[in-house]
Amino acid sequence: NSYVATTVDMIITIAGVSRATFYKYFTNRYDVAKGLLDLFIPKLDVLFDGLPDRPTVLEAKEFLYALLKLYEANRQFTCLLGEVSGSEPDFFPNMMAIHDNLLVRLGARIPVFARALAGGPDSRLYVLAHLQVFHLYGFANTVVSKGWQINVEAGVTYLAEDLVKFIADNE
Repeated sequence: NSYVATTVDMIITIAGVSRATFYKYFTNRYDVAKGLLDLFIPKLDVLFDGLPDRPTVLEAKEFLYALLKLYEANRQFTCLLGEVSGSEPDFFPNMMAIHDNLLVRLGARIPVFARALAGGPDSRLYVLAHLQVFHLYGFANTVVSKGWQINVEAGVTYLAEDLVKFIADNE
């Protein structure tokens, strides 16, 4: 079922738990989705931590293929993530917090991301750094979760070159 069509009763039935047990841990299905997100984020963190400080285009491409592979291995979740983001208005701040976390992680090794965060939401560099992350997620989500039939190599090459250029141009 889609996120919108899934009810708490369905979750309880599939999980084989009582209503009381469900409500002991969650207030609604949105809390379940956020809990699933908490399981996915560490995988994303590990991947982003593996991006070299000054990646070459080849290293950036390897990173992007690994991101696609992560999305593929977690296809059901990444599809859910898209549905939640489209139907839960309160989810956007969570997504931005995930982006900020990734920028902090990248900023620990790559100075441009640290400077982007330090500049805050009004700075151009902050916006550009977030757009880098948006492009990576968006591409992976569209190709894997939405089944976009394109030349993936062309997309990966473009995004890798763009990421490398962004880092080099803002050192």
